[in-house]
Amino acid sequence: RSKPTVSEITELGLVEMTRKRVRHSLMTMLSEPCPYCEGTGRTSSDVTVSLEVLHKLESLFCRVRDKSVTVEVHPRVAERLRTADSDGLEEVTKKYKREVEVEEKPEFHIEKVRFRSGRTRKVLTVPGW
Repeated sequence: RSKPTVSEITELGLVEMTRKRVRHSLMTMLSEPCPYCEGTGRTSSDVTVSLEVLHKLESLFCRVRDKSVTVEVHPRVAERLRTADSDGLEEVTKKYKREVEVEEKPEFHIEKVRFRSGRTRKVLTVPGW
């Protein structure tokens, strides 16, 4: 339904009318915000996620004693960690004297990251992530 608004009569003797939509659009009624981007239409880039992985690895290495950690990520993030951010990954592993294996998970959303113990394969949690 539309609510009509009538304006004054113009110099030409015409009556101006406008209608304002009162209900939500059909698109709004039949859809919901994206659970990944929360309706913004944007998700983190592989560059952003890769840098977050490096930061979280440092945080993880300060908390756990595992000498080996597997990072499970989307293939685009894995590629980024192996190429453009490989120096950063190498720096973190040398700094903490640890080993990191990057494992591709095609079924993962681009922003999903999981850390596992290299020895026990137990999921390792990082506070705040």
